[in-house]
Amino acid sequence: MNKRNKTERNSSKEEINGFYLSPKLWILAILILTTFVYLPSLNNDFTNWDDQKYVLENTLLEDVSFDGIMNIVSTPIGANHHPLTMLSLALNYQISEFDPFSYHLVNLILHLINTLLVFVFIYHLSQKKIEVAVIVSVFFGIHPMHVESVAWIAERKDVLYTCFFLLSLISYLKFLDFGKRVYYWGALAFFILSILSKPAAVVLPVVLVLIDYFRGKNIVEWKGLINKVPFFLISILMGIVTLNIQREFGAISEEITYSIWEKIMFASNNVFVYVLKSGFPIGLSPIYPFPSISNGLSINYQIAPFGLVTLMGLITYYFRKNRVIMFGLLFFLVNIALVLQVISVGNSIISERYTYVPYIGLFFILGEGYYYLRRSENSWSRLLNIFVNVILVAVTLVFSISGYRQVKVWENSETLWTKAISVFPESYTAWYNRGLFYDEKGKTDKAIYDYSNAINNKPGYVIALVNRGRIYQKSQEFDKALLDFNSAINSDSLMIKAYIGRGNTYLDLQNLDMAIDDYSQVIEMDSNNYFGFQGRGNAYSLKAEYRTAIEDFQRVIVINPQHMDAHYNIGICYAKLDEKKIALEYILKAQDLGKPIPSELMNWLKM
Repeated sequence: MNKRNKTERNSSKEEINGFYLSPKLWILAILILTTFVYLPSLNNDFTNWDDQKYVLENTLLEDVSFDGIMNIVSTPIGANHHPLTMLSLALNYQISEFDPFSYHLVNLILHLINTLLVFVFIYHLSQKKIEVAVIVSVFFGIHPMHVESVAWIAERKDVLYTCFFLLSLISYLKFLDFGKRVYYWGALAFFILSILSKPAAVVLPVVLVLIDYFRGKNIVEWKGLINKVPFFLISILMGIVTLNIQREFGAISEEITYSIWEKIMFASNNVFVYVLKSGFPIGLSPIYPFPSISNGLSINYQIAPFGLVTLMGLITYYFRKNRVIMFGLLFFLVNIALVLQVISVGNSIISERYTYVPYIGLFFILGEGYYYLRRSENSWSRLLNIFVNVILVAVTLVFSISGYRQVKVWENSETLWTKAISVFPESYTAWYNRGLFYDEKGKTDKAIYDYSNAINNKPGYVIALVNRGRIYQKSQEFDKALLDFNSAINSDSLMIKAYIGRGNTYLDLQNLDMAIDDYSQVIEMDSNNYFGFQGRGNAYSLKAEYRTAIEDFQRVIVINPQHMDAHYNIGICYAKLDEKKIALEYILKAQDLGKPIPSELMNWLKM
């Protein structure tokens, strides 16, 4: 009886402290706060960072017939195979085509679902400690480092794979609690869906082992190991497929060859950076350039491996029996291990999106720490609880405001890359991408300025030279255009766009033989490049070699039957040869395809 009264008094005390609202009310409050943080994303546009390849230029999304779906499922995009992600984007396209609102809305809904699932996962993992579930889920929902995964349309794969990842973990917890095989098969099914959404899910089998460890199970027990076999087999198979695809598409960086020791320094330093940014998410950027190794890496990289080994040794020695700390750290490390740049992927040494799942482990330690302090019976525990509660509320407020502002950074390509430039002015990628945005908007002066900064930060930057040269060519600054195209070709003799640009410049200068040489080089490198045939046909036409020009324009039509200019040019060539009947056929075809035809020309051909 006394024990019951004590329990009731403790329960009453917890209710007075104000934390023990209904879990449903906590979930509702967390989802409302998270929605507020991400609400500006619904007004955001596409960006020129992978949104083109995933949506804007991805013709696969247009066809949702059986054959079209098979093409979506079987075609790697962005150097990865994630068919469920592409199917979700295809659904978005069917709803709104290229209206970004629906894409952002789905990303936000998935993030809200993930925030809810984090609450459920942690609630059950921690044996229904509501404080832990609240802290982990609220920080997961609002953390500024997670904005990239939600506000970036091309990162649909992050929010989608995480949804199935968490469902798999929840199902596995229920399997451990109730022993029903339906939960086991549910965990396996959700794992397959997760790994088909993003290959990052390959680490899930290891996380299952960590859950066994946290729950006090024998992780080398035979039955438990047998249960993990299907998970590990699927993981290994997907890992092999992913590595092969990334090598095939050049996603594994080979631009700079780093030594094994340099990669170890990168990975070690990255661990510290990710941990630091979990508490102090400042200086955020869509891209974090690799450090220069020309004069050796800075001291923080050099000491990072020793610091990490020492720190992990101390944690293991002092906290090896503390399952909360060991589970949280290992959950973080396991989920981030594959993206620490031991294998150099991409041109960013760290990426904020990589923290989307791993931070759950760090937040779990924080939540359990709060739970422990909250129930301390020391004489100073009440003051400590008040202090900790004030800190948590303050951090939540700061993270919410910071996350809200970070969402606005993703408004469009200009705001995105302006932010990156402000943090890393040495990033040639940021300068180039903002220049590309200005270029497409017709703001040529700004585009030239940004392309020039990209080239200054990366001498011989071929695509920036080509784009700047194209602007110079169109503005009739031919000397500058030729300098850029020549520099691009010297840097990469196989750069087709550079030969096309130089050929166009020679064509404008009436240097027809030089133009023909460049266009012929294009055709030699790619016999299906109709720009080469079109340009060379124009050059031959200006030389009055109309029969030869017609042959080139005919090749353009073979490659692109809807090319109205090619039909029109053939008609003009035949007109020059006084073969009006044939000329009229091609001119009429060009008109059908949308080419405006002068009435004087049409009347003359019909005479």
